[in-house]
Amino acid sequence: MRADLQRSRDPIHQGLRTLGFPVIEAEATYFVNVDLASLGLNEDDETFCKRLVLEHKVAAIPVSAFYVSDPIRSVVRFCFAKARCDARCRARTARRRAQAGGVAVSNKTQRRSPQ
Repeated sequence: MRADLQRSRDPIHQGLRTLGFPVIEAEATYFVNVDLASLGLNEDDETFCKRLVLEHKVAAIPVSAFYVSDPIRSVVRFCFAKARCDARCRARTARRRAQAGGVAVSNKTQRRSPQ
């Protein structure tokens, strides 16, 4: 199980780093956490997560949802427990990098071409 989780985690971890996300190092978890504070975004974790789903069809969890008071509003987490990041995941990462000019966290709206 440990090796399977690592095989799922590593491509997501590396893909996020490649896209310019500051990944928080962690062990023994089903999540890869990213701290958005250093990116200079003008949005909190909840707004970022909503935008990520709408613009990129990728779900992340705002860590502030787990706080009763004084939440951290700059950290989001991506779950890798259920699905392995395969060739499709790597291709999606490469497309996002190309669309965003190397950093997938820009506030530009990505438009999908009709298929």
